[in-house]
Amino acid sequence: MMGMRRDLLQTLRNAAGVFYLNGNWRIEFPREIKIAGTIFHYERRPRNTPEVLRARGPTSEPIFVVLLYQEKNLGISYEYSIPVTTKVSQPDSYEWTFGDFEECSQACGG
Repeated sequence: MMGMRRDLLQTLRNAAGVFYLNGNWRIEFPREIKIAGTIFHYERRPRNTPEVLRARGPTSEPIFVVLLYQEKNLGISYEYSIPVTTKVSQPDSYEWTFGDFEECSQACGG
């Protein structure tokens, strides 16, 4: 589960850069969506409360959570669990990657 403030926008994409949720500068309504072999639950709550993203897993491919924030990043909370009976062949790895903005592919509406 991930929770983030409303001035952040979270998107989900795969390793090839294909967006599954909130991609291409579109903000989607709360919903359930099947991604990478599992169901993700996306919640957008009233202003000044965090967005929530949940998935029961496991996923069938690596999933990237991409964050766009417009103000100072005050933090992100996340949690995950692994069943006790699961034998992990290699430890999971997580990393922060910062990227540059690319030129817009669409004309801005302003």
